[in-house]
Amino acid sequence: QDNSDSRFELDDQTLERLKGLGYVGGSVHEDFGFDKNKDDPKDFIHIHNAFQEASELDFQNKHDQAKAICKELISQRPQFLETSFFMASRSIDEGDYTAAVNYLKIPLKLKPDNFRAQHEMGIALALLGKYDQAVEHFKKALLIRPNDHKTINSLATALLWQEKYSEAIGYFN
Repeated sequence: QDNSDSRFELDDQTLERLKGLGYVGGSVHEDFGFDKNKDDPKDFIHIHNAFQEASELDFQNKHDQAKAICKELISQRPQFLETSFFMASRSIDEGDYTAAVNYLKIPLKLKPDNFRAQHEMGIALALLGKYDQAVEHFKKALLIRPNDHKTINSLATALLWQEKYSEAIGYFN
């Protein structure tokens, strides 16, 4: 039997069950097939639950426990960007800006057009005094969200620190 074709016929009851579980939606043809190369959404439930636990621990000021969970999640599933953002934010709060930059490299490598990753990398680099690099990331963030006021302000501020007053004033206006 050749299993290379993942197409099979679905009866109405099975199709409704799949829709109910969130696996399919909209118009589904009778020769519906799953893409076996993609992750099964059920595999993300434990990641979500672990991240929720880490968030609660962080809220309870149990930062080391929260960080340990997030580091494990990053090693298991770096594509779940929230853990990298969490660790970058925690690192900034602790004054470890180099660690923040390293955590932000993960989402930037996976999704260079991610606004949050670009913006937060700009913040971390500015905190390290690397204003040229910070400006680059703020400008990339503005290409994604041209009217984001926080990014515009951060960019202008980084330019001020570089004594590029005319360019900074252009962003403040």
